[in-house]
Amino acid sequence: TPRALHYLGRLLSEGPELDRRWASAALEAVPTEAKLDVLLSLLEVSSEEARRYAARALGKSRNEKVVVPLMQAFRAGGAALRVEVLKTFEWVGHPAALSLAPEALRDPSPEVVAQAVQLLRNIPRPANLSRVCGVASHASPEVRRKVCWALGRLRGRRGERLLAGILRREGEPRVRLQAARSLGAYASASAATALGRTAAADADAPVRKVASFSLVEMPGR
Repeated sequence: TPRALHYLGRLLSEGPELDRRWASAALEAVPTEAKLDVLLSLLEVSSEEARRYAARALGKSRNEKVVVPLMQAFRAGGAALRVEVLKTFEWVGHPAALSLAPEALRDPSPEVVAQAVQLLRNIPRPANLSRVCGVASHASPEVRRKVCWALGRLRGRRGERLLAGILRREGEPRVRLQAARSLGAYASASAATALGRTAAADADAPVRKVASFSLVEMPGR
């Protein structure tokens, strides 16, 4: 009943840990549309944990009424909630995700920026390649690695040049490794040259191995 659902929502936002876990398990058994109003109300409570739960659960909804509250939660919440909202928009596949992307890419939290890159990677549009390339020099190695990963799908001449440059200049081996893996998706002579150079001369053995494999598996070879 609506009354029971709101009681569970109140436990989730205000109760002790054991009650919150019980309420979460009970709500999981309820179809998303039946508990939609409760989830939307949880986006406005003070408990960050309850708000993250609501954002996660709303990823199973395709109802237009969730879009504006999720965008408001993104702008009002902490970094963990902003990450959760971006994940939800990725699952929902709503165009509003693209309107949040520029804001998310400027976020002070590397985790939020990395999640924004992932979202853009999974919405392959020409403008998204430029947006992702724009954070390729981010201070966080994980964001830079995520950019390389995204460029394996958001293919374009700019992405290819960027990956080749990363293989030459990037100091973090895990970022170079992902660049070598992604560059293998580009069937071009310049990509093959960059991978060959990396396979022969990179200072890190795993990077050399991935570059060699990408070169062998490159489409058209």
